[in-house]
Amino acid sequence: MEYALYLGCTIPLKMPHFEKAFREISKILGIKYKEMEGAGCCPDPVATQSLNIDTWLTLGARNLAIAEKLGLDIMTVCSGCYETLKTVHVLLEEDKAAFDRVNAILGKLGIEYKGTSKVFHFAELFSQDEMLEKIKSKVVKPLDSLNIASHYGCHLIRPSKIMQFDDPERPESMDKILRAIGASPVEFAAKLECCGFCARLQEEIGMNLVEAKMTDLK
Repeated sequence: MEYALYLGCTIPLKMPHFEKAFREISKILGIKYKEMEGAGCCPDPVATQSLNIDTWLTLGARNLAIAEKLGLDIMTVCSGCYETLKTVHVLLEEDKAAFDRVNAILGKLGIEYKGTSKVFHFAELFSQDEMLEKIKSKVVKPLDSLNIASHYGCHLIRPSKIMQFDDPERPESMDKILRAIGASPVEFAAKLECCGFCARLQEEIGMNLVEAKMTDLK
């Protein structure tokens, strides 16, 4: 299977090590992808949507249309991008009026959104049984001495009706990947709590959320 790789903004600009790791692991696992030339910001699943829903839908649909032109489904490495692109895909599939509005705008740029490309997060692919076996077979240095806590965050599994990524109450995809590389997943009460980023405009609230989650890990 080949995918259209969507990196978004945050990964290349703030987390290039994450992009590097994904590309290197993809080589090892035989994952094929094409670059999405001309892709823009996803855009942000919270801020842009709250300011103007049609702008958010149109920018998201433009990115999806690039993948459609390649004839490929999208693979994302950022949870926020994953939520935006998958939600845009679902909402435009369900709302014909919004679909027409978006295409009227995109049409001025010579772009048509059809809704044919699906959206996946890399953890979806990596946590499939066949891929887990491949991961196990490629491990060079098992992380069997490490206990690791997974942070699923808000964007990856919510809203569950749209994302349909994992069990929203007891997600296991990341934990399966951890086991495949020899690590021991850790269960903790705050596993599904927000990281605090949503409250970044009120630093004290955001830091309290982070502190509560980190304290639970001790």
